[in-house]
Amino acid sequence: MTRLVPLAGIFYGALAGVAGLWLWLAGRAPWPPGGLAPGALLPALAAGASLGLALHVASHAIRGAPWMRELEGTFREAFGSLGQGEVLALALVSGIGEELLFRAALQPAVGLIPASLLFGLAHFPVRRELLPWSGLAALAGLALGALFDVCEGHVAAPIAAHAVVNAANLGMLREGR
Repeated sequence: MTRLVPLAGIFYGALAGVAGLWLWLAGRAPWPPGGLAPGALLPALAAGASLGLALHVASHAIRGAPWMRELEGTFREAFGSLGQGEVLALALVSGIGEELLFRAALQPAVGLIPASLLFGLAHFPVRRELLPWSGLAALAGLALGALFDVCEGHVAAPIAAHAVVNAANLGMLREGR
């Protein structure tokens, strides 16, 4: 196992901790009442998985753009050697940490658009030529936030979507497709 996954666990665990503290101070839960019952949880997970697959398919439509090829090369260099279990672990911890913070904690406090823009800023690239990635992240944040709203504040839906799109995209990098 690379050092990346444990470090990611610490980082995204800290994000989840900040979100949990925020929610506790606000007196809110990350899901609606009864949200952990199978009748509420399973539809939220299904909706999230569907959106995650749709976002992954949509990302293929722009793969030919020069900046997207550059981004893919950068990510392949960073994540291409991860094993399948590491890909799944990284996808899950990033989905949980980011969605607890941006959707469950932040979005109810500031609104859908500001939370989506902040999500895009959190994905700010280190190289200027990859700047469109921040815009795509903001659009993905908008879709994840809309899903959160449609699912009546059930954070399991955007967590599932985020984890699915990350697992699919990281898996694609790993396989060199």
